[in-house]
Amino acid sequence: MEGGDIVKNKFNNASLSPIAHWIFGSILILLAFSVQAQTYAYKTEAFNWVTPSGSATAVAWDGTCTSYDGGDDDKAVANFPGGFTFPFAGTTYSQVRIMSNGMVQFGADAGLHRTFTNTTLPIGMPSNYGGGCPRSVPENVLVVYWLDINSSPNVANAPVYYELIGSAPNRRFVVTWNNVALYGNTSRRYSFQVILNEDGTFVYQYTTGASDGSDGTIGVQVNSTDYTLYAYEQPFIDPTSGTAIKWYRADQAQPKTAEYYFDEASWNPSPSTDVRDASGNGLHGMRIGSAQSSNTRYRVCRSANIPNNTAAATQDAISISYVPASAGSVSFWYYPLDNNVAMLFDATTVANRPFYLMKTSGRQISLRVTDTAGASVTATTTLSTAQRISSGSWRHIAASWYMQAGTNQTVLRIYIDGVLNIVERDTTNGVPGSVTNAYIGDNRTSGVTPSGGTVSSADGYIDEMKIYPFDMSNAQAARDMELRSGCSSLDHFDVTVSPASALTCEWAGVTITARDAVGAAVQSSATVSLTSSSGHGDWRQGSATGVFAAGAAGSGTATYTFNNEASVTLLFNTRYAETTTLTATATPWAGSGSAIFAHAGFKLVTASMTPATISKKVACVDSNLGYGGSPGQTAQTLYLQAWKSNLSTDGYVCSAANQDFQNGQTAAVNFSMQCVNPTTCVAGTNATVNGTQIGLAPTAAGRPASGDYKPVTLTFGANAMSPVRFNYPDAGQVQLWASYNPAGAPSDHMNGVSNPFTVAPASFAITSVTNSGGGANPIAWPSGSTPTLATTAFTFAGDPLSVMLQARNACATPGITANFGNETPAESRYGGGAFAFATNVSTPSLNSPAPVMITAPVFVNGVTTGASASPASVRWNEVGALKATVTLSEYFKDEDNNSIGPVSGTSDWIGRFTPHHFDMVITPVTGCTGFAYSRQPFKVEVTARALGGGATQNYHAQTDGFAKNVSLTEDSGAAGDLYVGTTAGGGNALPDTVFTNGVGTVSISAANPISFRFTAEPTAPAEIKVHAEDADTLPSKATNGGTNGSINIYSGRLWLGNAYGSDKKDLTVPYETQYWNGTAFIKNTADNCTALATANFSLGNQQGDLAVAPIYGVSNL
Repeated sequence: MEGGDIVKNKFNNASLSPIAHWIFGSILILLAFSVQAQTYAYKTEAFNWVTPSGSATAVAWDGTCTSYDGGDDDKAVANFPGGFTFPFAGTTYSQVRIMSNGMVQFGADAGLHRTFTNTTLPIGMPSNYGGGCPRSVPENVLVVYWLDINSSPNVANAPVYYELIGSAPNRRFVVTWNNVALYGNTSRRYSFQVILNEDGTFVYQYTTGASDGSDGTIGVQVNSTDYTLYAYEQPFIDPTSGTAIKWYRADQAQPKTAEYYFDEASWNPSPSTDVRDASGNGLHGMRIGSAQSSNTRYRVCRSANIPNNTAAATQDAISISYVPASAGSVSFWYYPLDNNVAMLFDATTVANRPFYLMKTSGRQISLRVTDTAGASVTATTTLSTAQRISSGSWRHIAASWYMQAGTNQTVLRIYIDGVLNIVERDTTNGVPGSVTNAYIGDNRTSGVTPSGGTVSSADGYIDEMKIYPFDMSNAQAARDMELRSGCSSLDHFDVTVSPASALTCEWAGVTITARDAVGAAVQSSATVSLTSSSGHGDWRQGSATGVFAAGAAGSGTATYTFNNEASVTLLFNTRYAETTTLTATATPWAGSGSAIFAHAGFKLVTASMTPATISKKVACVDSNLGYGGSPGQTAQTLYLQAWKSNLSTDGYVCSAANQDFQNGQTAAVNFSMQCVNPTTCVAGTNATVNGTQIGLAPTAAGRPASGDYKPVTLTFGANAMSPVRFNYPDAGQVQLWASYNPAGAPSDHMNGVSNPFTVAPASFAITSVTNSGGGANPIAWPSGSTPTLATTAFTFAGDPLSVMLQARNACATPGITANFGNETPAESRYGGGAFAFATNVSTPSLNSPAPVMITAPVFVNGVTTGASASPASVRWNEVGALKATVTLSEYFKDEDNNSIGPVSGTSDWIGRFTPHHFDMVITPVTGCTGFAYSRQPFKVEVTARALGGGATQNYHAQTDGFAKNVSLTEDSGAAGDLYVGTTAGGGNALPDTVFTNGVGTVSISAANPISFRFTAEPTAPAEIKVHAEDADTLPSKATNGGTNGSINIYSGRLWLGNAYGSDKKDLTVPYETQYWNGTAFIKNTADNCTALATANFSLGNQQGDLAVAPIYGVSNL
């Protein structure tokens, strides 16, 4: 056998009993889930098998670098059709490698297809095959169902298919192992598939059949330190309905059923909403018994304090509006005050139908679920003495359950401090029995002791509880340990009044927001005192859910207790025409806002006279027009309407001021655009109303001064209404003021103000790009044509680039939106949006990865140049050229998650990018271990790489790519020369035509093979180091380097010995290969590659009938 050949062990793991499989797998899964990076998490998904269609492609195995081809230990690369790409672990791919043994891989080939014996994760180095075949620790592997599988054509009716289905952006690339067989046992058949979703998630699916999962490995391996194991030789496949597992990035937020911070100031026995559900699903809770919110011990802000209670008839707990379903998870922090048995979470109503999570007397955690027929499954941790849940310290506990009908299809898992400790599988009918809404911290039902459970309370503190509608993975459990920012950072309140100029006949909304020192909203349970500086007015609770108490009528006072919320809107009215300051105080914190009340004023309304809220706009686009491109604007038809307050028996009522603004009447109404955020406007950015320039209020401090207005002549129609359209050429949050002060009237005669609204830049312009050395992009903009290989080189792949940007409006000649980037606070510039870069188009297009943003741009005054501003820093890990698109995901997201966006812009051509360096591997003739003889060709493989090491796939033969001729040099100073065929020197040793996806190869049998020749023979052995460069990379050889290929070169000869014998018998003549060691020729024991045939021998000066015939088939005798 050759160096890398292996003999398959015909034993397969299927002969182990299911019990042996389960025990072995359970032990290994605990070892596998030590703390390490886990990019991907999983959850159970509804099974929905995708049957290969008639247009699906059957995999054609490539049969290389394996001793067992034809669909056994084999591989094949599938290119994604139709422009489909798949993002995995931060890189976007356009192809995938399919392996017969139940795996797929992105990126470089590691030789994993040869490894037929499955192990737990992480997967180690594959077997060596020699001959230059790839071999490295596998990365970017989806381990769908790894075991020794045999498929077509080796096994009849066992194809592997792939196809793209669906429509963008919801396409799916499906790889299906269809009715494949276990090696050596064609009666054992398997069908499973992986579905790559266009959004970056993926699903493993397994049909019913010969396998229950107890002989395979299932998981994801990004690299040797970043992997997630789902199962190793454990039964998990539903034999009746099939099984599906969905994988997602662990850093992506998952929907919660409920979330409890326990941060309220105090809890009352009623109402049932005192314990707030922060998920938004309204599953609030209430205190039972003496459970109470506490700031004595907590993980964040406050916690739930559950007192000690050992009675069955009374409970001290939190009743929540959540009823456990067939699948779910719960995670929380727990600080026990004793080491006794304790109930933590219970939904049991009948003793013999328990559903609970508890701490045992042995300080373990136990989860028990029961179905409607009374079948129970219990999982109990196996923590060591040092790891047990002991009093006096915070521990994170998470538990998941997945109940499904079928043998061993109910799965329970428990995680301690983010690490999986126990998995238990058993059989139920899949439906929880006799459960009700759960209690946190004590037994659920008075007088009922759950079977195997306890009536003793948690006796301690519980904090930050999260409940999910799916069975979580350890990656999700670990993520739940990350603490949110606490509420203890409350610094002040923001008070805003809407409308800021109100009528005495209406209730104004007063929004009070709790904020920290940098302006971020924080949850609060503070009680605030509300006052009006004028001593007039009344407050109302409106839709607020906290505790509200009105003061004396007309006094302008009230109190409100925040209910674990960051912001609340109350209502205020005064019958006095006055300007008053409304203040919220919770000593030592306070905040205030100004309110203007008048008996007459203006409102912006719709055609039907309903109050109009100005929606988000695009800079320099009229408000009555739509803007179809990103970021988009919806056309609004707006009217300015005059209103007045009329005194009635029920107080003031609002009506149109028809007598003052009659149909057909014209009036000069003053307008001003006021900047809200940024609070200072940029001079010269005046807005227009109906095409007439209006005033610009320099700062937002109440009603603009009279000098900040400019008049616009309006014609009023019926109901005192006049159509208005406005246009603002800058960005930010602004509001529009209107004022009417006829001769002799006071300055505050009639006023009106819109809601604060957002105006976003229309686009970004990428104005210039420089490389890390400060060199400018050599392609002139606007460019006249697509760059080619002849385009001047700009920089190397992976070089950090500086990208200069401008935010622009949509004017006929786009101008800079000079206030973009001046938003406050500076820590959340642009109102909460995030920047990202993408590749709009590239040349070549073999691989078009998105540019990687190293640091985001910082805008000041609408540009990324100047004091305090900085350009974006990005890198592109390919060769060729690209047009880059920069996008801001959203602009001014408010606390209701409303925003405008995205805002984007695309550059002209950037490039040409070259390789950063070349890595080289030399492989001798098979059987020559680490050496070649002088003049003997060896195989050369050169990989073009970016800074950071990734292969540049666009470095491809020039018919499709941007490869160049690559030259080789010998850099160790050995006495001799490289030869390309019969030509000395390494010039153009690898022509561009030998490069495919960044890798160029010259084989031993090539027309012009590569070798090394000593200047003089014989010469002592020398290790040569061969370096690769093309014309672009040669100038940076000293700094960018690259891995040299190395090999030992020998001066060799064939020694033929003397022999004597009878002319009646065959004469055996000894021979051996030798090399010069510096003083003598010695036998080359490492030579397993020199093969001699009869034609290699000749006879001279012979007498008689002599002929040469080989007896021994090896050279070293």
